[in-house]
Amino acid sequence: MWSKTEVTLDREQVEGMVHLRFPGLFAEAWLYVNGLLVAHRPQNGMWWNNDSSFEWDVDLTGKLKTGANDITVRTHCTHHVGGMFRRPFLYRPLDARD
Repeated sequence: MWSKTEVTLDREQVEGMVHLRFPGLFAEAWLYVNGLLVAHRPQNGMWWNNDSSFEWDVDLTGKLKTGANDITVRTHCTHHVGGMFRRPFLYRPLDARD
């Protein structure tokens, strides 16, 4: 599966620490920002050997730009059920706001 969105950010939103959180992801995944691979989440062949929290948190600090940003995630799941089942979101960690 491929999922793609464009997010427009201002200067203040791209400065400092920024993370992208996937609160519901059960699959191997590759994350691209503006066409560049920035993270990979592996998945073991046997479902019970994987992260059962279904969460993936990616540090995007320094990878976003002012203006339009293309965020694309590719997932691959060899199990009978999987994929992205909760909406991801950008956030700034609490300790980064001090």
